[in-house]
Amino acid sequence: MPKALITGSYGLVGSYISTYLVSKGWLVLGLDCDARSTLFSDILPLDRDLINKIYAGLSIPTYDIDLRDLPRLEEFFLEHIDDPFDLVVHCAAQPSHDWAASNPIVDKQLNIDSTLNVCECIRRHSSLSILVHLSTNKVYGDTPNQLPLIEEPSRFELDKRHSFYHGIDQSMSIDQSLHSLFGVSKTAADLYVQEYSFYFGIPTVVLRGGCLTGPRHRGAQLHGFMNYLIRSALYSCDYTIFGYYGKQVRDNLHAQDIASLVELIYLKHTVNPPPYPLVANIGGGRSNSCSILELIHILRQDFDLSLSYSVSTVARTGDHKWYITDNGLLHSTYGWTPTHTVHDIIEETIKYLHE
Repeated sequence: MPKALITGSYGLVGSYISTYLVSKGWLVLGLDCDARSTLFSDILPLDRDLINKIYAGLSIPTYDIDLRDLPRLEEFFLEHIDDPFDLVVHCAAQPSHDWAASNPIVDKQLNIDSTLNVCECIRRHSSLSILVHLSTNKVYGDTPNQLPLIEEPSRFELDKRHSFYHGIDQSMSIDQSLHSLFGVSKTAADLYVQEYSFYFGIPTVVLRGGCLTGPRHRGAQLHGFMNYLIRSALYSCDYTIFGYYGKQVRDNLHAQDIASLVELIYLKHTVNPPPYPLVANIGGGRSNSCSILELIHILRQDFDLSLSYSVSTVARTGDHKWYITDNGLLHSTYGWTPTHTVHDIIEETIKYLHE
């Protein structure tokens, strides 16, 4: 039975990976100190009922360990040194542009220090583990905004003849752009994971995610675009669009699709591993792309949900006007393609929130 450690296992991606692997017969351990409820005032602390719902009723041993605490994290790894982890998936992070701008020191600790601590514990005590790190497309800063975008009535768009029309791949530069402090801390973490592969031979896969979503997302105003917007419509809350008049485009990826990819990454690693580190963009792709205005329209037309919203002309620092992911490397390496459509995600989220 393979053994996995998932950091941020109560979070959106971490919980889907945890429950998916358990369903496939894995032994899964989680690390999560529920930092999300301390970061965002509109997120309630977890209780036993919500944890049970997040874990879909499965029993997953989860340890309240703050990843910034290296001695405690190292102690945990030492407890498992005779039965080390086959797979470590690092999902825990501080995910918000705006929050980071108000708390840059803590953002650095949560995103850089925590990632470095995970890498170091693997190097010292679990060196045969493959590490999958959840990074972000914000490593590219605002470079996507320099693309020759066309403003259409409901979205920004790229000419079909452009090489990135079907999505941005990892050839885009991470330099000479405005990242936001969050983007900087996540870029540093991304590079640390790569360096631990180059320097110490740890097999690492870096997934630069875009708009990752799903029913279990505890969406907040400062983070969680799609889930928070659906919640706002469902509960008749006022919603604020920040910048670009709601024409900014995102491709939406269900976290369950990331979970299935993680299993493929591990299986290929055991049979025919690719060169490491492997760095790949991951998202819903063009077919799962929509602007905020288009999502509002879909909710109203297809789900009879109306949203009361206002528009602020001030965009979030480093926010993308248009971002669609090219999943080509993941498809060619692992045979992976997203399976959940935007309508699937909305339908599942509404059902989940009604339960």
